[in-house]
Amino acid sequence: MAVVGSVSVNAQAYLPVLDAAGIAYVGGVPLSEPDYTHPISFPIVGGAPVASVGAGLLAVRPGCQRAALVRQDIASTARATNYLQAGLAVEATTLVADVEVPAGKEDLTQTVGLATAESDCIVLYAPEQDVQRFLSAFQQAGGRQRIISFPNSLTTRVAAQFPAIARDAGIVDFFPPVGNAVWTGYRDAIARSADRDGVDLSGTVQRNTWAAYEVFTRLARKQAELGAATILAALRKASAVDTDGLLPTLNMRAPHRKPGLERLFNRSVYYLRFANGALTERQPGFIDTTPALSKATLPLPQNAG
Repeated sequence: MAVVGSVSVNAQAYLPVLDAAGIAYVGGVPLSEPDYTHPISFPIVGGAPVASVGAGLLAVRPGCQRAALVRQDIASTARATNYLQAGLAVEATTLVADVEVPAGKEDLTQTVGLATAESDCIVLYAPEQDVQRFLSAFQQAGGRQRIISFPNSLTTRVAAQFPAIARDAGIVDFFPPVGNAVWTGYRDAIARSADRDGVDLSGTVQRNTWAAYEVFTRLARKQAELGAATILAALRKASAVDTDGLLPTLNMRAPHRKPGLERLFNRSVYYLRFANGALTERQPGFIDTTPALSKATLPLPQNAG
């Protein structure tokens, strides 16, 4: 009937197969080029391009004038640099350092030095373990820059190790915080699950999957007959998909005009902060990145890995 809420870097292999069968791909986490361009792909969040622009927009809000990016050494993060700069450019903020985190257990003193030499804020775009390593060295060096990051990078586990740093950090997400009332059904469903102790409620993939099923079921309930063809047709006609605040209202009939990002129907982010060890709203409501995203100089990365 539909593939809902999946995550994979192999869209170039399976999307043509789904297309040939007339099956929609609903709410897949966008990671590679076909996720953003294929006509049967209906992502519900904006992936790395939108998150990176959102990080730039958040960085400049309290007045950051010189930003540094600390990122994992892979192709997708290198390309995300351009999207970050599109957000920073809104307030003419300069990206003064683009620093790669060395793999393994190498000491990060030099990495911290490069990131802090000229900056007044730092965007961390790396896996949890690398963020933990960086913040350890950053704290030892007496770093005072404000940190901007993402839920899968500066996680609640890492924040608990560095409470003073986390308290001032800004977090860029696609959804309201998991403690928000819009997630009541999600939290209740997990609580009833036999696997509840193994589920990270705040995980981006987990919440994306729940939201994707909400999109799917709300469209499916309106169909006289259920099948792959009717679901695909309904998605193509959907102009106001309401998920009661999990997502902004989605218009699947309005592809993005930027080449390479046409299937980005949702170009919004949600800003969070840490309070009492948990992520909470920095401000209520979704932030539309479309104006800045449209000025980014680089299209979608070819592959997230």
